Amino acid sequence: AWTGSGSATQYAVSGGTGNIADAAGTTATELLKSVSTSRSDTTVTITTDIAPTGGGVFISAIGRQVGSVAYEGRAWISASGAVQVQLLQSGTTIQAAVVSGVAYSPGMQLNLRVQVFGTSPTTIQAKLWPATQAQPANWQVSTTDSTAALQAAGNVGLKAYLSGTASPSPVTMKFADYGVVAVP
Repeated sequence: AWTGSGSATQYAVSGGTGNIADAAGTTATELLKSVSTSRSDTTVTITTDIAPTGGGVFISAIGRQVGSVAYEGRAWISASGAVQVQLLQSGTTIQAAVVSGVAYSPGMQLNLRVQVFGTSPTTIQAKLWPATQAQPANWQVSTTDSTAALQAAGNVGLKAYLSGTASPSPVTMKFADYGVVAVP
């Protein structure tokens, strides 16, 4: 069962796709609280219904959340169509890379893969690529972190944020083919 934040009217499921309709400046988070792991390997296919404006949209796969702190891999889709893959620790970007050769347009599907494993330190790595292409062999962003509160098993989930300067609003962020397995 998913445990979420935000209004129930933000969420819908249609044709096997989970949808989160975020208004400008809002965040929606969905966690699988029945899952507790320190070795997650998450994949999800993401897209939006309209082009983001302003500061764009941010779509995350949460690899480990302990209480209110988390490790995330995130896709940032900017108003220009440029795309970045980012690693976050408790909402702070700790590493980012532009995904070269990608010009995002509404409905374009992107695959996001995030691994979070180990403790003291924890390895966090991510890659982002168009669903029509092969998965990159290498991680586009990878680092380690030893934040004390996150050196334990935690929940996994999904998160969506629409920039406060975006219009029109809401933008529907769509999630498909979500899967989490343990890193061997």
